[in-house]
Amino acid sequence: MSGDAEDVLVKESLITHDDNSDHSSGSHTLESEGDSSCNTSSLEPPGFTSSSDSELDEMLPQNQGSQLLNTYGMGSCSNHLRISSSGEISLWQLIVLWIFVLIKKCLSILNCNIQWTLASENWNHESGHVHLLSFIKSYLDLDDAEEVTIPKFQPNGIPGLVLMEDKTKIVREKFLTPGAFFKLFFPLDLVQKICDYTNENFDANQALRPKLAVGWTPVTPDEMYSFIALIIYCSTIRLADMELYWFKEEEVSLGLFSHIWASSIMSQERYKQIQTFLKVENTKQPKDRSKLRNIKSLVEQIRLTCMKYWTPNEYIRIEERVVEDSDSKHGVRLWHLQDVVSGYFWNFDFYLGKTKNIELGGWWRGTVMKLCSPLYGQGYKVFVDNVFNSVQLFKDLFENGIGTCGTISTQQVGFPDCLKDIREFQMSDRGSMRWVREGNLVFVQWKDCHVANVTSSMHKPANEQTVCIRKVKVYGRRQKVEVKQPVIIKDFLQYFGDKDRSEDVIEKFTHLMRRVQFWKTVFYHMIEVARSNSFVMFQHFCNLDENKDVEKLARPKDYKEIDFTIELVQELAQIKV
Repeated sequence: MSGDAEDVLVKESLITHDDNSDHSSGSHTLESEGDSSCNTSSLEPPGFTSSSDSELDEMLPQNQGSQLLNTYGMGSCSNHLRISSSGEISLWQLIVLWIFVLIKKCLSILNCNIQWTLASENWNHESGHVHLLSFIKSYLDLDDAEEVTIPKFQPNGIPGLVLMEDKTKIVREKFLTPGAFFKLFFPLDLVQKICDYTNENFDANQALRPKLAVGWTPVTPDEMYSFIALIIYCSTIRLADMELYWFKEEEVSLGLFSHIWASSIMSQERYKQIQTFLKVENTKQPKDRSKLRNIKSLVEQIRLTCMKYWTPNEYIRIEERVVEDSDSKHGVRLWHLQDVVSGYFWNFDFYLGKTKNIELGGWWRGTVMKLCSPLYGQGYKVFVDNVFNSVQLFKDLFENGIGTCGTISTQQVGFPDCLKDIREFQMSDRGSMRWVREGNLVFVQWKDCHVANVTSSMHKPANEQTVCIRKVKVYGRRQKVEVKQPVIIKDFLQYFGDKDRSEDVIEKFTHLMRRVQFWKTVFYHMIEVARSNSFVMFQHFCNLDENKDVEKLARPKDYKEIDFTIELVQELAQIKV
């Protein structure tokens, strides 16, 4: 018998099966009640008829039909499989069977994932879990936590300039010029030591640089002040190369560099001599492998001077910048604590590498605690970014009487689990906010262009809000709209979001750092810190009520930092232009 004829006979034998049998009636009953887990009546191909597990066992030898279906969890679907009378399952029938198996397994896995997610986000009172989403709050939710004690601002002195002699009076006559404030950081005795070390270095190493040794004369304090003035001038008036600061006689008529003061301050040959043999530290001491071994004492003296003559205002911030040489082979990180209101650099520290005894929380935590330690117990408010931020750092500073606010990464240890998934929150309207409080710490997420994560230990209530102005496109045109904004975000952007004045320092000294030793780059930075702080001090001193009538301190209302720098260079170099 041919294959086609055999298939026809098989089909007829299956169709003429007794429809009134118990199995058939049972199958119809299940379908009518809607209890069938797999309805394939609309997909029945030729050669199939309804058959139960027992019928399938009769068709397949050794009860293989029900075993096969039950093995893959498809026993309930056997009512809709029709097996040929030969007792064999064809290839396309197995394919259909495998499709049923895959669908059921996928649904089972999806159902398990949904149940696992719900179980992880809900607290079971018997097992100690809680519904995490119940902790997330927004603008309308009150901050009803226990009273959070925000440290009260009680500084050790009046914020601002500290110029007292015997703690009774100010000797006003000593501070009538910009140079007087700058010399608080580079006093005459310090400059004299630098001159002595430089002259000694020339005597010891002049044979190594015979060309520069020609015409050498010992450096004097006045000459060293002129050298410092030239450094300040070159950092303010930036040219492509140091050679351009000294114009040639034939260029004067062209007027290319006739306005440059470098020739009036110091000759190019003398500048190269002092820069080559410059030395500010006694390196004959026991060997020190530190990167700052050639300038360590000068750095410490300037740091203590910064803290001595100024009391920070309530709001301060901690910034980072990298000090490196021209080849970027050596570099150190410089962290500085800055008065936000005035821009005064009050304290700073260099990171020189990890130590063996690293404190818990990371080396950066120890650096921040070191910078803030002189301000413990005075109620200062510190703003940081996620470079320094951690939950443990916030807790440690709060225990020492310092409030902290800053951005934080969702991957930080201690960040609330209920705020880590921001995929759904990113789709919310602009200005949306959600927050969670954990003791003295509040974690806030705010939707602007992107989701911002900020935590604070000095804000209560957490749901306090304001509005900010944003430009958005409305019907193709950019218009200003008001967007709700948490006060925590507003304070962070106000006191930390402004551009740090020290960001331009690296660019200022780029052309000065070429072909110089690394510690000399640090020396240039110390000069810049002294110049910047001198301007803040001088401006504050001129604006004191008791000094408004002093003629020598009278300055225009639009007196800027560049005006101060010009006066300072002329005074240190003793020139008039």
